[in-house]
Amino acid sequence: MKFLKWFAFIIGYPIISIAVPILTTWPLAKLLCWNEPVVGPITAVIIVLYSYYASPGYRPMAAIIGFLLGALLAYQLPDMHWYPECHPKAYMSTLVPLAVTYGCGFVTLLVILWRSNSRSCHAKSISKRH
Repeated sequence: MKFLKWFAFIIGYPIISIAVPILTTWPLAKLLCWNEPVVGPITAVIIVLYSYYASPGYRPMAAIIGFLLGALLAYQLPDMHWYPECHPKAYMSTLVPLAVTYGCGFVTLLVILWRSNSRSCHAKSISKRH
């Protein structure tokens, strides 16, 4: 049964990685000229949260691996490295969307790891009392 949970978790990661940017780009396409600085961070946060909460075990490690895989995938996307044609600096290279995506994912990872650590320390202190 544990194998099936891990299998579902691993299959869910690419589905989340593809579905979240598509679903967040769709409503933002008409609102913003340049949606990568918004879509990237939303995707990074959701991927890290998915990696932690959907993991059947080893949650902190799953969140770290999920963040690293997401960072690698974000780096591979060509849209993350150029200003769009509607921007005054159209077609010039930039790292703004990538940096914002990495920053939001990393902050989410730090909060999750801190929360995970504080919960485990709290649980250990309660078990020592009883």
